[in-house]
Amino acid sequence: MHKTLALLAVVASLTSSMAFAQNDLPTYGEISGANVTMKDMSSNNLGTFKPRSARLTLGQVVSPNMAVEEFAYVSSTNPSADTTVNGLPTNASKKQNNLYGIALRPFVNVTQNFELFARLGVAREEITTTLISAGQTQTTTNTATNAFYSAGASYSFNRTVKATVDVSKFGNKNDTQLSNVSLGLRFNF
Repeated sequence: MHKTLALLAVVASLTSSMAFAQNDLPTYGEISGANVTMKDMSSNNLGTFKPRSARLTLGQVVSPNMAVEEFAYVSSTNPSADTTVNGLPTNASKKQNNLYGIALRPFVNVTQNFELFARLGVAREEITTTLISAGQTQTTTNTATNAFYSAGASYSFNRTVKATVDVSKFGNKNDTQLSNVSLGLRFNF
């Protein structure tokens, strides 16, 4: 993992001279709506859950084509599904209690208003799985630290506001494959 982050930093610094424009407002905040997909990978095969979340990000540009970000997701929905576990009809739900982390964000300004970027980082997640079957409730909470990556684009409306879109995929250490598509606004300050 550390080798991957180091390689990403080297590649970003080498490509920094290829930038067409430099961001002169290096600190930013971003708020995004995220359509999350949580696919259960456990032996119970509970299915796929699609909660909605908001992602809050605080970033700092540290070179012409590299930023460092901290982020946190706030879950707003807790979807459930009917399934079968051990031959019994079961109502299952997965809740993203928290998800936060840090990332490197290399970027390149394709035009003055259009930017392409990637993210590579580490995220800490906590997911609670609840099974209700035959009047019994079983709740399990798993916490894991996973690597993640994403790709996205942003468009500048003016010097301080950008629209962003990105797709992220997280590692799978707790029997849940997590990914999301986000749409948001970035504010330079």
